[in-house]
Amino acid sequence: LLDALTKAREIDDRIVNYRRSGAGFGRLSHCDLVSRFLQHQQKRATAGEIAENTCDRYRTALDHYLNYVRQDASPKIAAVNEIDNEFVVGFSAYLKGIRVSPNGHLNTAKRKLKSTDFVISVAASMFRWASDRNGGALLGDGFANPFENARRRTDRVSVDLFGEPDITVGMAEAFLQECDAFQLPIFSLLVFFGLRPSELTFAFRESLTADWLQICCHPELGYFTKGRRDKRLPLLPEIESILPNATRTTGLLFSSRRVAEGKLSPSLLNAAKAKLITECQALQIKHSKKRTQAQLIRESGGLTYDHIEHEFKKIADRLDWPVSATLKDFRHLFNTEMQNAGMPEFYRRYLLGQSPGRSALVNYTHLNDLRHQYEQAVSKTLKPLLAVLTNAGQER
Repeated sequence: LLDALTKAREIDDRIVNYRRSGAGFGRLSHCDLVSRFLQHQQKRATAGEIAENTCDRYRTALDHYLNYVRQDASPKIAAVNEIDNEFVVGFSAYLKGIRVSPNGHLNTAKRKLKSTDFVISVAASMFRWASDRNGGALLGDGFANPFENARRRTDRVSVDLFGEPDITVGMAEAFLQECDAFQLPIFSLLVFFGLRPSELTFAFRESLTADWLQICCHPELGYFTKGRRDKRLPLLPEIESILPNATRTTGLLFSSRRVAEGKLSPSLLNAAKAKLITECQALQIKHSKKRTQAQLIRESGGLTYDHIEHEFKKIADRLDWPVSATLKDFRHLFNTEMQNAGMPEFYRRYLLGQSPGRSALVNYTHLNDLRHQYEQAVSKTLKPLLAVLTNAGQER
């Protein structure tokens, strides 16, 4: 009785001082834990702390966790509080054996997970959040998270960087020669600047001058470049001459093929950035950020990643390229050729949108020679590609 009274006093003190007893939620089920964790992540996405796509990736990873609990966990563990290191080892072994669709579609050929690290790290984060008194506070103070010490090993071997990229200069030259008037500006920017395809989605005419093209984050539209870094691209005359809608000064720089060919006229076609921001704010009242952005692109007739990939595959199939040559390899080609031309790493990092580093030296470095460095590198390694653009500009 004395022990019970002492414990009750400790719990009472905790409630008064910390507003929690420290005892957790008792026998918490796995489904309940996953549901609460995903609800918390969705709130973070709504608040702008993480991207909505991140929530989808968490959900997919935790589907594997729930499938293991329901089907393969031995012995069956009904409550979260009962899991131990053996559970984690069994879950890791289960992930090694499952087969998944690479793009999420049911009809595609299934393969093994390339890496189990992400799934394990999401599960560990979920338990860390549930144990944290400032987080979910779902598990008692004495709960030991067995995922914290999970050892992650992989059979993957690092890629050998020696040799040509999957798309060479000669292949890129043949590719640009196969492009029609709609495709050439799109793929020229990917080849000559190593852009990510999604960076063309919200490229605005307002960000374009005779000498520069700015690729920027647009938080008002819910769009951020990877790494959340703005950059300024030095336009060469050959590239500037083939860009679409040369007489227009506002609106999206690129539109879908159907819009460009006049087969479709969406409601916000050629709308200025300020107009799209107003429409975006109205749509956000009704939809999530992800749906708002998709609808905004659709109503403005904008270009999407899927549009670009579709156009890429059409040309790659005509050229009989190997499957290993993908859109991303234009980025590899750009970086490789800029390196071969002697462009300093700091400039390459800037053009690729990569982090320049965190040292004080970064803040003391200004890129005041960007155009010269870029033009010099292009003239050394990408001259055959410039000739293709020159011929295309003359034909126009």
